[in-house]
Amino acid sequence: MLIFLKKQVNLWTKHHVYQKTNKTTDEAIKNAVQNCIECGIMRNYLNEYAEEVFHMAIDEWNIDDAKFYWQEEAMKKGIDKGQEEGKSSMVLELLKAKQPLSLISQVSKYSVERIAEIGRLNGIPLPN
Repeated sequence: MLIFLKKQVNLWTKHHVYQKTNKTTDEAIKNAVQNCIECGIMRNYLNEYAEEVFHMAIDEWNIDDAKFYWQEEAMKKGIDKGQEEGKSSMVLELLKAKQPLSLISQVSKYSVERIAEIGRLNGIPLPN
């Protein structure tokens, strides 16, 4: 946690230094975020969430907004994962029923290679 706080302080320090050059707050924050990315400070996080950091920094967000956004993202990821698992389950059932690969591909929208991988990972031989 201490490392995270030090990195945050560094981000804000760069923001304030840049702001003294008569640039807009938006430019100062964008530059501070970019400088942090270039210096390797929270690079992965900032590459993924730079827009959210920018909006938080200019006080467009509060913690309730952030929590709502995180819940929405988590829900979307959960739905996507559930849909993927459902499609894989359907592919497995169709493989067990020895349905043609072309039909399974058409129904699932998976490539024949992906279908073959699902079958192989589950020990199900491909239909001829």
